Amino acid sequence: MVNIDNLTERWKFSLKYAPMEIKNNKEIVLSAVKADGLALEFASPNLKRDREIVLEAVKQCGLALRYATENLRADKFVVMTAVEQCGEALEYASERLRNDKEVVSVAVREKGLAFKYASEKLRNDHEVLNLAITQDWVAFGYATEKLRGNRGIVLSAVKLNGRTLNRALEWLRDDKAVVMTAVARCGEALEYASERLRNDKEVVLLAVKQNGEALKFASERLKNDRDVVLKAVKSETRGGVALAYASERMRNDKEVVMSAIMADKRAVVFASEKLQNDKDVLSIAINQQRSK
Repeated sequence: MVNIDNLTERWKFSLKYAPMEIKNNKEIVLSAVKADGLALEFASPNLKRDREIVLEAVKQCGLALRYATENLRADKFVVMTAVEQCGEALEYASERLRNDKEVVSVAVREKGLAFKYASEKLRNDHEVLNLAITQDWVAFGYATEKLRGNRGIVLSAVKLNGRTLNRALEWLRDDKAVVMTAVARCGEALEYASERLRNDKEVVLLAVKQNGEALKFASERLKNDRDVVLKAVKSETRGGVALAYASERMRNDKEVVMSAIMADKRAVVFASEKLQNDKDVLSIAINQQRSK
């Protein structure tokens, strides 16, 4: 008599290579999908229709939903179980469930980028969008053009994550209030601002205060502005090394260079050759090295 326990142990990790009679054995397949949900791919067509087996598979790996039959990909409980485990399993849900706000909300909470698999209607839903970009700002790029061109929604988005400015429509990347809000949250969002605003001193000062390295996205004029460069090199985030993006004149300014080294000893390598050999600058660099 065949020992089912022995067969289960033998095939649960290698269902792919099992004969069809094994792939059609519910007990063995159930054990296999509990160990690896994606083993559902190798189950018999009959067992891919089995709700109990599919539920166990998606509990272990939500992406196993792709191997379920069409009727189970339209089963709300099965799909909810799958997207709770892996938000991107939403891709394999039925069209109806990709248009179900409850399902999509669960998916994007788990994985923000699951937003791209939502129906167009829900990609135009402000609440769902906020859930998605809270988890992953890149999801904003999958919002409808209507949302990405709505000033109020873009303002809300950049408050959550300044980098969403990258996905806003062009005219909003030239809106000073929007850009100021974005760079206050993430200085490097300055990269996505319009050329006009990357040359706006007030905007750039706010950006480099939040992150000194935002200086690299400022206009050439402002990279040569002493106020801006000093603010950048004194920033608590990536301050000293911001000197690398300053103009040649600023990298030859003793106060600027000394401020940068005080913030980060590594900044000495970005000073002009003249200041790298200056005794005061060298003294500060050595002291910084000793103190850290």
